[in-house]
Amino acid sequence: MNLRILRSLKQMRQMRQMQQVRRVRQVAMATAAAAGLVIVMASGVAEASPVTLTFSGTIDVVDPGLSGQFGINQTFSGSYTFESTTAARTGSISTVAAFDALTALNFNVGGYTGSFSSSTPKTEILINNGIGGQDGYAVLSKKSDGLTGADVGGFSLAGFFITLIDPTGLAFSDALLLPGTLDLSKFASAQFTLQFARGDVTQVVQGDLASLALASEPSTPVPTPVPEPCTLALLATGLIGGVVRRQRQA
Repeated sequence: MNLRILRSLKQMRQMRQMQQVRRVRQVAMATAAAAGLVIVMASGVAEASPVTLTFSGTIDVVDPGLSGQFGINQTFSGSYTFESTTAARTGSISTVAAFDALTALNFNVGGYTGSFSSSTPKTEILINNGIGGQDGYAVLSKKSDGLTGADVGGFSLAGFFITLIDPTGLAFSDALLLPGTLDLSKFASAQFTLQFARGDVTQVVQGDLASLALASEPSTPVPTPVPEPCTLALLATGLIGGVVRRQRQA
């Protein structure tokens, strides 16, 4: 075999080795890029977590202007949904905070119904932590926020309120933490209020809450298992090894 042929064979072997190295590098880079993409996608998940609480109770106060529709001992029930990941409104502090978190509300009082719904969280959940020596929790929805309900005796539905009071000041530790569930046994007072208005005159229907319970668990996204760095390294090594083996077999 002459020298020219030997040189050609040597050059061909060198070219094959260079191609092999180049392919290995390309696979390694593609694997690393894919691994980085998976990590970014996994760490970037921040799913919304709507929580729905149901309530029920009995009416014990009816102002005269509303007596044609409501009566003492009537039962009421309903639910409200809020976005549990909502941050406290600007200006809130650890002793008093407001959350624009409500997305849905409905209630039924002796056949009278009202509701509120919004595609984006709004209206208020208020938390008081220790001010005046007591803790408090309130849900507020007003007509100006989109609360709807029929007029009663010439009075228009103006507001819906749930108020919980704990005179011991032990119910909450930080007003900036929006609770997903509430234990009525921690509150000495738990009331439901509907407010109606006609001009400057207001009339109310009030009752005591008998229950306030979680209707649906917060929606938690099921995470896709993400390989740890060492697993990704092994995966890359396996892919590279596979390419080398296939080339050697060829």
